[in-house]
Amino acid sequence: MNVLSTPLSNRFISINGPEAIKFLQGQASCDLEALSDTNFTFGTLNTPKGRIYCLFKALKTKDGLLLSMNESLLESTLQRLNKYAVFSKCDLQEDTSYRAIGFTSIESNSYELLLDDKGIAKPALSAFSKSDEAFWLNISFQHRLGEVWLKNDASLPKPLDKDKAISLEHWQTLETITGIPELYASSQEEFILQYINLHHLNAVSFKKGCYAGQEIIARMKFLGKQKKQAYLLQCEQKVSAAPLSNLYTDDGKKCGTLIRAHYAQDTGTYALGILHIDSALAYKAVFLNEALTESFSVKEIDYSEFKI
Repeated sequence: MNVLSTPLSNRFISINGPEAIKFLQGQASCDLEALSDTNFTFGTLNTPKGRIYCLFKALKTKDGLLLSMNESLLESTLQRLNKYAVFSKCDLQEDTSYRAIGFTSIESNSYELLLDDKGIAKPALSAFSKSDEAFWLNISFQHRLGEVWLKNDASLPKPLDKDKAISLEHWQTLETITGIPELYASSQEEFILQYINLHHLNAVSFKKGCYAGQEIIARMKFLGKQKKQAYLLQCEQKVSAAPLSNLYTDDGKKCGTLIRAHYAQDTGTYALGILHIDSALAYKAVFLNEALTESFSVKEIDYSEFKI
């Protein structure tokens, strides 16, 4: 199996106890009661104004829930959640016993063989574990993107123990190509989840009960017209830019906001940027600097495999 892997910088929060799912169900945008032993979910934690302060992946454990998130979000997320956890029968804390490893493959058959070997289903957002020692996640079969959350004291599982490594930046480029946004401490409380396409990744349920920010998020779906969304941006050159950088049209006007940008030698720079839906695809290019030298093409993202 020709599998490529890299250690990820994610950090984890465990929520354990008889009311673990009930507690987070009242805080998060996703439907945690729909979790089983064979899936995971993206989700957000939001301010009352619907602005995201944490973007996470969550799966079910034997004792409750395990959440993975960008390392810069962990401390503030713990502080906010602990204010409410004291009223529920659950224990919430950073879980340092796990590490995350991202894996992919150049050939589709190698990725498929790995999923078959580990008992992971091919539909997006599938997961599998025989115990809490290792959780295998198939994020995207189409883009050959997966993760394993592994106990720190466990040996690296086959075939990841002997296959080639890729850089974390390359991995993050693959995430971006798939259309997966990222939230950082610098971009907390800047986005509503629909603006960064998280509804396409099943990170929100419009049928579940109340949660923080629900009114704003539901209003955009049912009562308003969504005016902005995330698009895939591509440039052949290596371009570095911070989240929340401005995007410009070819006449120098501000037209959008950068979510994330990453570079891989084989692909060039890929980024996700928020643009106005009515005009985004009409742009010949957008730019990441006012000098208009860093040019990106604009493309809509195919999320069809995530329609579960």
